[in-house]
Amino acid sequence: MGNSTYRRLGIALIALLVAVGVIFGVGGAVFAQGPTDDVPYKQPEKLRVPLKEGKQNDPEAQKEAGTDCYPCTYWVTGIRLQKLAYPTYAPLTGWQFTVYNFANQQVAQGSTGPSGVVDFFNLPPGQYRVVETPQVNWQPYYPASGEVILPVYGGYVTFFRFYNRQGGIVPPGTPGTPAPGPTPTMTPPGPSQVGSLKVCKLDVSNPAAPQPVAGWIFSYARVGGGPSGSYPTSGQQGGCETVIQLPVGNYTVSETMQPGWEFVGVAPDTDGPGNLTTVVPVQSGQTTTVTFQNRHTQAQTSGAIKACKLDVTAAERSVSGWPIGIQQQPAAGGFRYGYTGYDGCVTFNNLQPGAYAVEESRINGWEFVSATPDDGADPGYRTSVTIAGGETKTVTFRNRRIVPASIKVCKLWVGGPTEQPVNGWQMTLRRQDNTPLASGLTGTYYSGPGCVTFGNLQPGTYFIDEASYPGWAFVSVTPDDANTTDLRTTITIGNGESKDVTFRNRRLP
Repeated sequence: MGNSTYRRLGIALIALLVAVGVIFGVGGAVFAQGPTDDVPYKQPEKLRVPLKEGKQNDPEAQKEAGTDCYPCTYWVTGIRLQKLAYPTYAPLTGWQFTVYNFANQQVAQGSTGPSGVVDFFNLPPGQYRVVETPQVNWQPYYPASGEVILPVYGGYVTFFRFYNRQGGIVPPGTPGTPAPGPTPTMTPPGPSQVGSLKVCKLDVSNPAAPQPVAGWIFSYARVGGGPSGSYPTSGQQGGCETVIQLPVGNYTVSETMQPGWEFVGVAPDTDGPGNLTTVVPVQSGQTTTVTFQNRHTQAQTSGAIKACKLDVTAAERSVSGWPIGIQQQPAAGGFRYGYTGYDGCVTFNNLQPGAYAVEESRINGWEFVSATPDDGADPGYRTSVTIAGGETKTVTFRNRRIVPASIKVCKLWVGGPTEQPVNGWQMTLRRQDNTPLASGLTGTYYSGPGCVTFGNLQPGTYFIDEASYPGWAFVSVTPDDANTTDLRTTITIGNGESKDVTFRNRRLP
């Protein structure tokens, strides 16, 4: 074949790739790209899982798995999703996702677990549209549409991360809210006639220096019927809260008066001086802002809370950049957030006297150790303090890094004059809910003769199972929990700890 023929084939291939890119790029859904700070899409990877219980000796199951191994494992095909909060990257549990094939038929649905992960395995190769179900007080960060189109290749798992952030409230059932179930086309519908309403609260006790107020309840209702609700202002939004995806129209907005305060004004004001309500229009694609102003009925001296973070993995060290929030008690509104500085502390000033809950964010790779002062209530990463006028109190949280732990599992034959290691024996690591985490065969290069090591484990309790093979009989396991079957034992490992498990078997005559 001549060089000119190769050139013609190359040009044809480039044209085909451009055409495919155009076809899959015109829709409104995202195609495998992400924020610049953290790419959420990974190239497909191969995952191996053990055959179902009782199928190890089934030739048909082995044939279907595409291997004649004994016992068998097979490659997984499908999608793995992870749901994270932005910008903390904390995993989000209980978020529902729905998967549609390219014919817009629903093929799978599931919710994220404690690590923010949900798996959709055993999907045939092809293009799939994945849609998240929105939740109140969250809005999509990436992808902005709340859906993405992902490729699935045979024998591989495609991994994608969804990001959401707090700050916008989507009233359930309003136009523009994605509905569950299949949609008519792969292209999302055009923008609905919706807008946003932003309500803010200012303390103007000192007119020269107005201060935002978090936790102040406001209400809204559409004139003539429609969405209505009540929400607190948020410290994270500077004393404001935004209700998004509201149908266009006029809305009555009112504030709920609190003891020790008096009404000063509202902007814009349509009901006249002294009234706690106003009527404003919500327009398509725009945000209407309403600001209430109040002041204390008597002079009050503000207090402060200084929250600090220490890493106690080896010695106590200050940790900067750790998110910490406070909320006035009883809980009447959103959290006021801050990040620890170079000294490991963040100070919340201009606080009214009273009780406050102080909470540290949970970050992957760390575990909570203690809080000072400790109110004795669960969860431990939250505590409460009471401040008086002019008083500053310090709260200190201590965490340590989670150092990966490991379990080394060995198999010995005890039928001869001495105990002999046995290679090629399958061992399975499981969570306490019986979910398999990993499987391996003894005799690995890293672990040595007759052994296999399960590493990179978080502290906790695990099950270790050995496979059952014809011609062998169980003798003992060390350590033996005496509470499970002979082929299984329970083992608990601590932070950075390594433990050994040994199974002993003998050959049958």
